[in-house]
Amino acid sequence: MVRRLADRAHAWFDRTPPPVLHPAIAIALDTYTGLYRLRLRAVAEDPAALLHRKPTVSRRARLRLSLPAPAQVALACALFPFPTRPDPAAPAAPPVPPPHRPDTATR
Repeated sequence: MVRRLADRAHAWFDRTPPPVLHPAIAIALDTYTGLYRLRLRAVAEDPAALLHRKPTVSRRARLRLSLPAPAQVALACALFPFPTRPDPAAPAAPPVPPPHRPDTATR
């Protein structure tokens, strides 16, 4: 039963991810789902161990997923900067006066 539930959860993680606003967010979500997939794999391999301890993932496997993520996020932020809004507290630029036109009505 545990393996069946772990397989169902694993299939849920394998679904098409929702569209995200920024590539950095997609990288973070992919890293987290990869870590959860590893935990589910550990549960499926030894379901009886759930009675005695939490499912653990080896340090090497965790590092393999999580070490490249900060560099990938930094690259994504450099290539695709987050959109910024103007500061509402900043003073607005003074309006530009219209160009001066000679008065044609006096002629």
